[in-house]
Amino acid sequence: MSKKLLLFAACAALAAHSPAQSRVVDTLPDRPLCSSGRVMVPQLALPNHSRLIVRTNPTDAHECDAVILSELNAVVYTFSDHSISLNAATGPGVTSDGAPAAVLTGYSGGNHCCTSAAIVALGSKPDLVWQFDVWAGMYPDKPPADLIPIEDESFFRDTARNRVAILVADNFSRDAGLPFTYGAYVLTAFEIAGGGFADVSRGLIPYRANADQARGRLAPAALAMFLSFDPSRDACYDRYPPEGCPAAMPNRSDQYWSAKQTILSVLLDDLHSGDLDQVQKDLAAFWPAADRARMQGLLLHDYCYQNPRAWFHLSAHPECAGVP
Repeated sequence: MSKKLLLFAACAALAAHSPAQSRVVDTLPDRPLCSSGRVMVPQLALPNHSRLIVRTNPTDAHECDAVILSELNAVVYTFSDHSISLNAATGPGVTSDGAPAAVLTGYSGGNHCCTSAAIVALGSKPDLVWQFDVWAGMYPDKPPADLIPIEDESFFRDTARNRVAILVADNFSRDAGLPFTYGAYVLTAFEIAGGGFADVSRGLIPYRANADQARGRLAPAALAMFLSFDPSRDACYDRYPPEGCPAAMPNRSDQYWSAKQTILSVLLDDLHSGDLDQVQKDLAAFWPAADRARMQGLLLHDYCYQNPRAWFHLSAHPECAGVP
């Protein structure tokens, strides 16, 4: 399952399983403008008398350009990709200064496809604010200072505060030893704050309620079966097993993988709520004792050092102090 599908699955899970009093975080839709060089929407009016011109890329007939023009008809920014859309986050609340902004999203297509996005301020000084794209390993030079090297970001409008949050999935699936058809992930949320970002995850995403819901979905028989196995060997079930795996492995049923996936959902929500004591309690209740220390180390390392906070130039949470 791709990271894009994981993110939408996470949003759908929140909508389906959050209790009535919890806030549902749902992604804002994209309006397609151009795909494979074929223009569907030639131009659009943007806030503050700005305009968006959509065209086929002059040097590549299979690529698209979206050109933002200021009120004075000056080119503010040109966004290029295989496919381009305008996200419904466009308007006020994207930045913290109250001025409107345009949110463009792109898709590169091909076998190694990635998503991209750009946020362009449309206030008194229109300009690119931030862009989002996978950079590591793709280009020989360092990414520009205004680029966040992520993919599969989505956007959510907090109507109570009229602010737009950037949603990113923290994907733990590979470290957890899950097959590619299962996912262990948790949503995180960030806002533009001045010249940087603020982590608003705990204000928007009901981690504790989600953990409670996941505990309720864990059947006693499935838990007992999971506790009878050794999860430290689960990496051997990946398509390309690591060295040292035995030639013959006992079968893992769908019930096993589903139970493990649910337990990891509980643990990830515990972590992102900031309640490390609850992590310890749930590990003791739901994870085999012989593998508990290993999994705790993996979870804490992911939470403290691979958390999307680092991508947004934010330090680790205070509770990570002293975590090796």
